[in-house]
Amino acid sequence: MLTVDLTNGKDLGQAQVVNQLTHRTIDDDIVFGIVYIPPEYTNYSSQDAYSQLEKEYIIFSNNYKYVSLLGDFNGRTADDDDFVIIHNDKHIDNLTDFIENKVYMLDELNIPKKRKSLDRVKNGYGKRLLDLCKGNNLFIVNGRIGDDRQYGKLTCRNSSIVDYCISSVELLKYFTNFHVLDFCTLYSDVHSPLQITLASTKQDVVNNQCLNTGTDTCNRPENIKKWDNDKIVDFQNGIDVEEIYALIEDINKVEANMDKNEMNLIVNNMCDLFLDSARATFGVTKTSGLKKYKNKPVKLDKEWFDYDCKFARQNYRKLKRKFKNISSEENRQIMKSSEKQYKKTLDKAIIAHRKKMAKKLTH
Repeated sequence: MLTVDLTNGKDLGQAQVVNQLTHRTIDDDIVFGIVYIPPEYTNYSSQDAYSQLEKEYIIFSNNYKYVSLLGDFNGRTADDDDFVIIHNDKHIDNLTDFIENKVYMLDELNIPKKRKSLDRVKNGYGKRLLDLCKGNNLFIVNGRIGDDRQYGKLTCRNSSIVDYCISSVELLKYFTNFHVLDFCTLYSDVHSPLQITLASTKQDVVNNQCLNTGTDTCNRPENIKKWDNDKIVDFQNGIDVEEIYALIEDINKVEANMDKNEMNLIVNNMCDLFLDSARATFGVTKTSGLKKYKNKPVKLDKEWFDYDCKFARQNYRKLKRKFKNISSEENRQIMKSSEKQYKKTLDKAIIAHRKKMAKKLTH
């Protein structure tokens, strides 16, 4: 899993971007390429994988200044250099073979040339990845920027680094943070999510719906329709009561000297619960002649997301908040256990739904 957060460098608290990209205008488009290369020496591996990746990168880099590749490269690079070292005592006899070396720009950006890495192993695909970087002035972000600058944290099974963010040097100056998030079974069986933060100037929030429709309608403000007394019961039933109780429980556990930001977060979360019910009950409109939503409940969950899934989700969220407030090892283990149970419940519901749909198709 990859989360992308573009901010202006201010402390905005913990921002989780899921199915949403906060885009800020720079001076050109940014191209993110999501990469998956099957493990080396498996039935799915290919000797041409990195060659094909390089061809694709060259095509995009000829048209765009800012390009970044992210994902599972299945290459272990240890802490080897991803750039060519040119010694002063070496003479370049054939200038046509000389490739422009932009490693000096790392010094200008206050980014260390030598990156950190807790993975001490290098494999064949790792060498191919390093060659890709050296030949195209790409640089590995892991172990160089932000929270990972001093570590180079492991990304797979807590034993290796195979998930990377690599970037053209022109885009590196906009990186303000790179973070390897804690492993979560909800997103992957073995990989830890990567989070990158870019900084720029102008903000424009674009969600997946806008990206998929290719329209600008999502940029227009949303208004909840007026209160309707005939729908009071529907509004009340639409409120997630268990989430309300969980938030109240959080408030009761907090001491009198509660941090202002924490209180604001709890209040905002509670307001969101009421707003969600209002949207589903009364509907919403968008300005500037947009088509209005019909006055019927908005179905937020998938068909297979049943009561057991909702209960498991609420329990997981509750224990996750508890661990956030009191970060003890006991609370971490309890949270991890609920996370696994939540994932197990989701898988069970999905399988049951698929069987149900298959049965309908055969009758």
